[in-house]
Amino acid sequence: MKGVIDMHVHTNPDLRLRAYDDFEMMEAGIRVGARAIVLKTHQGTTMDRAYLCNRHNEIVHGKTNNFTMFGSITLNKVVGGINPKAVDVVRDGKVVPELNDVFGLIRDHNAVLGTAHVSPEEAFIVVEAARNAGVKNIVVTHPEWWIVDMSVEDQVRIVKDYDVI
Repeated sequence: MKGVIDMHVHTNPDLRLRAYDDFEMMEAGIRVGARAIVLKTHQGTTMDRAYLCNRHNEIVHGKTNNFTMFGSITLNKVVGGINPKAVDVVRDGKVVPELNDVFGLIRDHNAVLGTAHVSPEEAFIVVEAARNAGVKNIVVTHPEWWIVDMSVEDQVRIVKDYDVI
């Protein structure tokens, strides 16, 4: 696991019980030599939680590891979404106009776009629009999970055509 970066980890507290809380996850990451973990939640943001983990790491472990915890924001209703109906990402085969503003922020801050729980068809539309808007860092979020259910063929194609993770 040396050097691995996990881009999508849910920890406690969350909507349902998870295996670890933030500090336990940080310690587990350090133990296996991970480079970083990105905390996720559907209840808001995790930047503050990541800050506390990094500060704890600094206080407890000093400069003995190269681990960083990162926060994230899920653009759903809890944080205002990308619009009042955050689940409306694609309409009539195109991304909603509000998403272009989000792409601009992601591009300008060299952040990472995660596709969330969209269908494979919507993922291709979102990824193409993001690339056209100059977004460089895109993760297709858990493509094999039953809600997304992206075929292996589509996974290979989206990586090949759009250079996503």
